[in-house]
Amino acid sequence: MTKTDLNNLFPWNDKSANCFFCGIGGVGMNPLAHLLALRGARVSGSDAVEKKALDDLRKNGVRCFVGHNTKNINGADVFVYSTAIKKDNPEFIRAKENKLTFIHRAELLAKLVNNYKGICIAGSHGKTTVSAMTSVLFEAAGLDPTAVVGGYIQKFNAYYKNGKSDWVVVETDESDGSFQLFNSEIAVILNIDTDHLDYYKNLDELIRCFGNFIKKIKPNGTLIFNADDPNTCLAVEKFAEGKKLISCSRRKNDADFFASDIYLSENSSEFIVTEKTTNIKYKIQLNTPGEHNVLNAVHAIAAARIAGATVEAVREGCSLFTGVNRRFQLIGKFRGADVIDDYAHHPAEIQAVLKTARNLGKKIITVFQPHRFTRTEKLFNEFVDALSNCENLILTDIYSAGEKKGSVTGKMLYDAVAKKNETALFIEKLEDVPRALLKKADEKTVILFLGAGTISNLAHKIVEEETL
Repeated sequence: MTKTDLNNLFPWNDKSANCFFCGIGGVGMNPLAHLLALRGARVSGSDAVEKKALDDLRKNGVRCFVGHNTKNINGADVFVYSTAIKKDNPEFIRAKENKLTFIHRAELLAKLVNNYKGICIAGSHGKTTVSAMTSVLFEAAGLDPTAVVGGYIQKFNAYYKNGKSDWVVVETDESDGSFQLFNSEIAVILNIDTDHLDYYKNLDELIRCFGNFIKKIKPNGTLIFNADDPNTCLAVEKFAEGKKLISCSRRKNDADFFASDIYLSENSSEFIVTEKTTNIKYKIQLNTPGEHNVLNAVHAIAAARIAGATVEAVREGCSLFTGVNRRFQLIGKFRGADVIDDYAHHPAEIQAVLKTARNLGKKIITVFQPHRFTRTEKLFNEFVDALSNCENLILTDIYSAGEKKGSVTGKMLYDAVAKKNETALFIEKLEDVPRALLKKADEKTVILFLGAGTISNLAHKIVEEETL
C-alpha cells in the first residue's frame, strides 16, 4: 500500500489492510487495536516491555512483539503511532523507508468519531472518569455505544467497549492538541486548567484550542460545559456562538443540570439532579466517592439525557458505575492500612483526592511522584501549595516521562514544601519508600499513592508482597 489520502483510508471497514501499532500496550493505543481486531482487521504491534495489556490483545488475535525491532513491521501496510513514539524508533524509521501509510492514533480515533455520533469528552481533569461513566450510562440506556477511554473501566473489564450502535464515547487528549481533530455530536468540557505548557505557550493559547474543539461540533450538535469553571465559561463566551449549550453546575441553581442536596459517604455519594429544561428532579446514588465525582456525574447524565436516556436508565447506570482503575482505587492493604492508587499528577487533582480521602476519617499518608520536569517547573508554586496540605507526605524524585532533565528536581520541590509542611519527607528512590511506610502504616491509616508515572507499580507491589 502506498501513501493514501487519510479520508479514504481503511480503518473501520477495509479488513484487508494490515495495521501495525508502535507502542500497542499504551492506554491510548490498545483500545483502538482491540476495536480494529474485533471488527476484522489484521492487527499487530510492539511494546517496549511485556505487560498484561499485551496478553489481553493476544486473546483477540493480535500479534504482539516485546521490544522494538525493524522485523516486527514486516507485512504491515499502515503504521499507527502516538506522540510518545520518538522519530529515532527503529520501527518508525523502517516504516518511513518502506513508505507505509502513517496515521497518528488521534487521527485514527477521529475517523471513528467523525463518521458516527461522537460524544467527545475534553478537559484538564476528570475526562477519563466522565468518559467511562458516560459509556456505562449509555449502556444502561440500551444505546450500546462503542467506547475508547484512557483508563480501565471496571464495569467493562477493559479500556474500551465494542458497541453496535452509531454512538461512540471517547476521551480526547488536549496534551498534544489532538482533541481539535474531532467533530462531536455531543462535546463535553469539564474544565480548563494551566497544564501541558511544554506544548502550549500559555493558558490563553490552551483556551483558544478549546475554542477550536467547540467550533468543530457538528451543526446540530450540543456542547455540555461546566458552568462552575471560569476558564471553561470564558471559552464558551468567546467561541460557542450559535452552538446549542447545556450548562452543568453544583453551585449555580439556574444551570441546565444542577446538583444539590449532596451527601458524601466513604465509598459513594447521593445527590439531587434538577433539569431546568424539563423541570424535573430526581435522586442519584453514585457508587464512587468524592464531591468532584458528583459534578463529573452531572456531565455524564446530561450527555445521556440529551441522547435519549430515561431517568430510570441514568439512575441505573450511576449505580452500576464502580469507577476506573487508578482513580481513587482501593487496591488492598499494607500493614493493615488501606492502599489507594490514584493518577493525580496536577495540583488541582491532588487537592481533589485529598479532600475525598479526608472523608474516610483515617490518618492519611501521601506518597507523590512528580510527573515531568516541565510540569513541575511551570506549576512549581501550585505544587508547593497543594503538597503543603498533605499530612505525612513522602515526596520522590521526578518521573521524566521521556523528557530531558530540567532545571528543577524532586529535592528542590521538597525543600520548598518542607518550609510549610514539617511532616514531609524526601525519598529519592521509589524502592526505599516501603521502609518508611513500615514505621507509619497501621489499620487506622490510608496510604495514597499519587502520580502518573511508575508509582502505581510500587503501590501494587507492596500490596502483593503483603498477601504472599
